[in-house]
Amino acid sequence: METIRDDTLFLLEHLGVNRLPYLTQGNDLIFAADFTKQHPDMISEIIGICARAPLEGDLHYAGMGAWHRFFTSTARHAPHLLHFTIKAAMSLSRRVGVKTMYFKTQQGSPADMELDKDQALVDVLVSNCELLMGKERDGAQAYVMEMLACESPWADLLRATQKTKTWFVNGVEDPVVDVATVAEYREAYPWIEIEVVQNAGQMLLYQHFEMLLPRVAKAAHEAQTTSGIS
Repeated sequence: METIRDDTLFLLEHLGVNRLPYLTQGNDLIFAADFTKQHPDMISEIIGICARAPLEGDLHYAGMGAWHRFFTSTARHAPHLLHFTIKAAMSLSRRVGVKTMYFKTQQGSPADMELDKDQALVDVLVSNCELLMGKERDGAQAYVMEMLACESPWADLLRATQKTKTWFVNGVEDPVVDVATVAEYREAYPWIEIEVVQNAGQMLLYQHFEMLLPRVAKAAHEAQTTSGIS
């Protein structure tokens, strides 16, 4: 967490950016909350695409796809086994093919499966997965560290950012965050604006970019205006 925060701060200072919205995908919400808590004046807004917020208990695991439930519950209840299970999954992916494994984990989401028809997008997703799962680097360790952080209790960290405008957009067919879980988010974090999109899954960013990009551009423009940057 500290490394990501410091790297982000260094990059923003290098670019001369002193205020902007923090856009996250899925589990990355925790990094936005951490940075915003430490540097609240620099973040104008948190935007969580398919955001995963922390919740107490285990009920929210029930709505997940089998693969996602397996890894997240292992991280919470059997963290000593997580590295082994992640390494095993990556080994299986290399054996059956990254594309096959990727769509197997998304098979509970018709919207995500539909992306298989977009060859250009599939090529990008597969290339990214192959980079992560290559034998020449230990991508498993980085993933394990992220999973352990995300499944630890960090609700207080998110609550510490409630003075910062926050917007979640989640898909109805997301295999990680189902509609019942979104309802729990609304109860636990009432200051967060949450929008639920039909015909969208974990890849909502690619499925509804025409809706997201103007919203993100508006947030970026507002951040520049309030910081005095033209």
